[in-house]
Amino acid sequence: MPASKNIRYIAAIDHLRAYAASLVLLYHSVHVISYHLLWGTPFKFDHWPAAGNPLTALIYEGHTGVSLFMVLSGFIFTYGGSGREINYPTFLRNRILRIYPLMLAITFIGIAAFPEKFTLPGFIQTLLPLQNTAGSLDLGAYNSMFWTIAVEFQFYLIFPFLYRMLIYRGIRHLALLILFVLVARWSALLLGGNPRDFSYWTILGHLDQFLIGMITASFSQRFSVEARPSLLWALPVVVSVVAIMLFLFNRHGGWPAETAWKILWPTLEAALWALVIVAYLAALRGRNGFFSRLFAGVGTVSYSMYLLHFIVITIALKHSLFFNLPGRPFLSSFLTGVTIILPVTICVSILTYLSIEKPFLALRRRYLIPPPGPQQRSLAPGKFHAGDEGAERRAQAERDEIFLRARREDEQEAVAFHQSGKTGNAKRHQKQAERHPGLEPGLGAGSRAED
Repeated sequence: MPASKNIRYIAAIDHLRAYAASLVLLYHSVHVISYHLLWGTPFKFDHWPAAGNPLTALIYEGHTGVSLFMVLSGFIFTYGGSGREINYPTFLRNRILRIYPLMLAITFIGIAAFPEKFTLPGFIQTLLPLQNTAGSLDLGAYNSMFWTIAVEFQFYLIFPFLYRMLIYRGIRHLALLILFVLVARWSALLLGGNPRDFSYWTILGHLDQFLIGMITASFSQRFSVEARPSLLWALPVVVSVVAIMLFLFNRHGGWPAETAWKILWPTLEAALWALVIVAYLAALRGRNGFFSRLFAGVGTVSYSMYLLHFIVITIALKHSLFFNLPGRPFLSSFLTGVTIILPVTICVSILTYLSIEKPFLALRRRYLIPPPGPQQRSLAPGKFHAGDEGAERRAQAERDEIFLRARREDEQEAVAFHQSGKTGNAKRHQKQAERHPGLEPGLGAGSRAED
């Protein structure tokens, strides 16, 4: 992936993106293909499988990969910010460059395949971050995953404001917002809303997950979790807890259940994935072997994987490209997902990443602005009352620490950029000398004076 101009690259984050995309892919593969093998009709939610153990529950309830994506989004933007200010227009411009090129390409392919499904209002609604509401285009497998893009982008619209609250008002303010989200879901339940649907398909069901990701990033920076290899033991423990909780979730009706406790599930789910992120960051520090690079590569194309995998599943189903072991529909669908759907999706995703995503990612700009010096900044108005001098001093010390860390990171990035530039120039000059003996370095054909 083209290097981000704002956020330091963390291979572990790409690993987790790869796991999330693969989990959602296997979840859809198992449900859609096994349903076809059992009932011979398109998938519906009326025959939800009961898991026999936590491992199968992780697949049957693999929709949890969406929540992992949401927590990761809140985490990485906050972790990369390091207390610096955000230029709002540039931030949104970067997010549009990240999300819209591939989404629009898939949309126009879907319109070309099914022109009868095109409506101008639906197309406009799809262009806006409202694909998760009634009236947007229905292009079947082509845009079946677009609802999550809507939720993500709705979060992007407010993230810079939430981030500023975190910097100037602290973690407690985000905790209050999480409480507000829970109260809002409770009110929707009391007024007759479907707790399953508004807790899954909407920003109301995922905003607390983004916020938990932001809080996790703040704690991770404060306690330097990447430098704590002692947390390695925690990874198998928290992953096991996630699997056990999903097993209990499945045993209580799974995703189709329209029960009141669903308003609490997104928060609990996000908290569990936040623990996984922290443990994984600690466990993967300094590891850059073959498998680490392999998983990071899959994570790089995870956005394409997420948008394209349902198209691959639908094609495989339509043309009977799946295993059909007698009496083993779930094993058949799982093997199909692992040996056919996953590798084909990865291959196609590499193509779409290189041809569509990557050129637009290279157009991103720097949106993080170093904050003013410690003595120049003032406290947020209304944060403290008279007599809170101790709290004020502690908050100021925290902001000063964030500022100094951000300045160090900026200086390190500048040094790295300068060194890479000198290395690149030296290599270029060496090649020029080999091709054109006798020319002065930097004055060969095509060179620039500033080199």
